[in-house]
Amino acid sequence: MSEINSLEKLKLLFKANIPLFFLLTLVILFLYINSITGKFVVDDIPGFVENPSVISGIWSPETFRFQNLMYALVYRVFGLNYIVLHLISIAVHVVNILLVFALIFMLFGKRVASVGTVLFAIHPVNSETISWISSNNYLFNGTLTFLILIIYLLYKNSNKKAYYIASLLLYIFGLILLGHQWTMITPAFILILDLFLLKGPIKKKFLLSLPFIIPTILYFFLYVNSSLLNPRIQYVSFYNESKELNIPWITRAPHSIFISTKLLVYPADLSIYHEVDPRPEKMQTAQIMSLAIIGVNMFLFFHNRKLGILMFLIYVSLAPVFTPQMVTWVAAERYLYLAVVFYSVIITKIILGISDKFNIKKLPITLTILLLVLYSYKIVTRNNDWQNEKSLWASTVNKTPFPEKVYNNLGEAFYKESDYKGAAIHFSNALRLNPSYSFAYHNLARTYLALKNYEQAELGFKKAVELNPTLYQAWFGLVAVEIQKNDLAKAVEYLNKTLEVKPDYTKAIDLLNKLNSNQ
Repeated sequence: MSEINSLEKLKLLFKANIPLFFLLTLVILFLYINSITGKFVVDDIPGFVENPSVISGIWSPETFRFQNLMYALVYRVFGLNYIVLHLISIAVHVVNILLVFALIFMLFGKRVASVGTVLFAIHPVNSETISWISSNNYLFNGTLTFLILIIYLLYKNSNKKAYYIASLLLYIFGLILLGHQWTMITPAFILILDLFLLKGPIKKKFLLSLPFIIPTILYFFLYVNSSLLNPRIQYVSFYNESKELNIPWITRAPHSIFISTKLLVYPADLSIYHEVDPRPEKMQTAQIMSLAIIGVNMFLFFHNRKLGILMFLIYVSLAPVFTPQMVTWVAAERYLYLAVVFYSVIITKIILGISDKFNIKKLPITLTILLLVLYSYKIVTRNNDWQNEKSLWASTVNKTPFPEKVYNNLGEAFYKESDYKGAAIHFSNALRLNPSYSFAYHNLARTYLALKNYEQAELGFKKAVELNPTLYQAWFGLVAVEIQKNDLAKAVEYLNKTLEVKPDYTKAIDLLNKLNSNQ
């Protein structure tokens, strides 16, 4: 371990490597400059554009989080400005690059830190985390995690309790303010790194990790356990009629291991969706490959302990994905932001090992430049996919086992731009692939309603509620059709049906009161 045992030495480390940091900053600006024109997409709409905490200053314990606070500040100063938010994401990634360098340096020395940091900085799987505004929480979590680990290493190198207390307080502060399930992984990082890569009595290492574990348990039971499943996941799964929430753990886990590893090793098919493919041959492939990956990890643990631990940390960083109760998506690129650090160190140590063994001195720089070229092309082209919802869904349609929901989302993008004919084409494509897709029927009916084709709209809404009687939006759509037909009695009947399904639907309540008062 390189002995950085004080903040002063840490500052000297940063100063000594300013040329590397400056070069990497220029590279990141070049790679992500086209991302700053990306408009608000998908979760950005409820998370920022229509977020009452951000726009109206309506706060609650659940919404008082760092991301919302940052959004509110940006909104107060710049309004609904996506460029500023993209620049913040790029800046945070640059800061994280500096922190990753320091962290790797303290654990493995300068050679590994120099190459490993470059690989972390330019890995294409990070593009979702950086280019998608809603993913910036994973950037902030990265910053917090890297800072905690660096400060904890300062304590281990100096034995000054002030550093230990600072790392603990920073962790508790992050738990409360970030409100991020992924922050709870930090104690596992501390314990595993301490046990296998740092010196000292084993008993003391467990005792040192205990103050980190206790607030984690309390936070889990007081906050996370009260809403185990992310409401956004529930909403999107319901909207897309996804079966992912019902997939058993024994099926989910192999897929998560395989897809996450594939994205790290071969980041070719980047996509916002990485669902479990239900085709038997695909599921079998995921199971076989996940067993092979576990086997490789176990082999490395006994034959190259450091590489084995680094590989294990990749999957530790994905811990929320593997919980029995599904609390996250099965796999996502943004989940891999911390994992990329451990993967980059593994690749770096392999490259340097080969270079040293066969005396190929130029191998590290040659392979790094080659990866930079390949990764750069992937990042720049992927940033183009994040420009708007049309480009995002168009890039996704051929990368999912359920293209019908992507066509439905693409139809929504056209609908928002009042291109109703284009929207109808995509909703129809969704129904062609899945004739029982009730939301697609509802959306196609909305499109016909906008085109004033009330007969087709009525047929579509009725088909939607036939397939899914709980689809209150379709019942409310039938209200609109009956009002256009001037059949107010029927409209009231459908309003009552809407409120049976969703009693708190404000639009239906207000319209029902209005119609009743006019009778």
